[in-house]
Amino acid sequence: MKREMQLRFCLSLVPALAGLIVVLFTPWHTAGVVLVLLSAPAMFALLRCPYCRRYLGNQYVYGKYCPHCGKKLE
Repeated sequence: MKREMQLRFCLSLVPALAGLIVVLFTPWHTAGVVLVLLSAPAMFALLRCPYCRRYLGNQYVYGKYCPHCGKKLE
């Protein structure tokens, strides 16, 4: 389960990285900013406890248990 959450985190970073590349290396700055801004809601939607559905943030990387409900994340 923790591996799946790490994969979700990496996938939520893809639009942000793509947007950063677009902003830095192309003339389509607006499109790049939109991609970066869309990655934040994706991160909030994907990084949740599978049991209580509360946002975990960076806490899932360090902890083995959900800080909200106490269930095991691994």
